[in-house]
Amino acid sequence: MLLAGIQCRLAPSSALETWGLEGEASDNALFLTKVLGQVCASLGIFVGAISSGVDPSTAWGYYYIPMLLSFVEMIASGAWEDVGIGPEMTYPWLVAFMATIVTLAF
Repeated sequence: MLLAGIQCRLAPSSALETWGLEGEASDNALFLTKVLGQVCASLGIFVGAISSGVDPSTAWGYYYIPMLLSFVEMIASGAWEDVGIGPEMTYPWLVAFMATIVTLAF
C-alpha cells in the first residue's frame, strides 16, 4: 500500500498506466490519483507504525504527517486552484492536520 501510494502521489501518470489506464489521463484524473496516493501512503505509514508496536493514537498522528506535507505541496504548486479550490478553503484543513499531529504524534 505504501509503495503504490508513493507511486500514485509522485508519478500519477505512471501509476495510472501501471493500473491499466490506456491513453492520456485528464488533469482531474491526475489530481485524484495524487489524492489517492497521499491517502494510501499515509495509511501505509499508519499500518507500519501499528505493526511495529507504536501506540495507535501516536500512529494516527504519524498518518497525518505525509498528509500535511502533501497538502502543503498541493497548495504551493497550485494544484488545488487548478481544480477550483482556493487556498483559503484549505486553511482549516491545515490547522486540523497540524493540531492532530502535535496532539497525537508527539
